[in-house]
Amino acid sequence: MTDYQAMYTVLFQKVTGVIEELQNVQRQTEEMCISSEPTDIRDIDKVKDEKPDRK
Repeated sequence: MTDYQAMYTVLFQKVTGVIEELQNVQRQTEEMCISSEPTDIRDIDKVKDEKPDRK
């Protein structure tokens, strides 16, 4: 007979490991973002409004 408890234990451990890995990568990339130099991000619509009309 199939040992479902063993199967689900393996599955649970693997899924848990993948979730932990994703959380670690998220923390790492958040730290990269926080420690990086600020960027000049502007709203595209506002940038268009700032440019004088050339007709």
